[in-house]
Amino acid sequence: MAEIMNIDKFLKKKETPEQEKEGKKHEALLVEALGDLDKELDKLKGEKEELEADLGQTQESLDSTETEEETLRSKISKLVDQEEKLNTKKSDIEEKLTKLKTKLSKIAKIKDELSEV
Repeated sequence: MAEIMNIDKFLKKKETPEQEKEGKKHEALLVEALGDLDKELDKLKGEKEELEADLGQTQESLDSTETEEETLRSKISKLVDQEEKLNTKKSDIEEKLTKLKTKLSKIAKIKDELSEV
């Protein structure tokens, strides 16, 4: 209880004019500092909003690019399949052509032999 009374006396103690003047200076400095902090906080909030908007636009662009990439990959896959089929067809045709040339050669040889007879 004695401590409470001492605190009460301390709180009730009147300031001297010099202390009061010094206290008002400190209060003015604190008010100014709080004002500066509020301005800086507002500025940072604005920057945050701009960055969030940029992030949103970048994400949309990334999503669009990924969609386009998937489409192009699908097209490439189809083209690769088509290329494989065409290469197989080309090989088959070349093989048939080789066989045909062989037959033509044999026929020409037989024709020459028959001409000689």
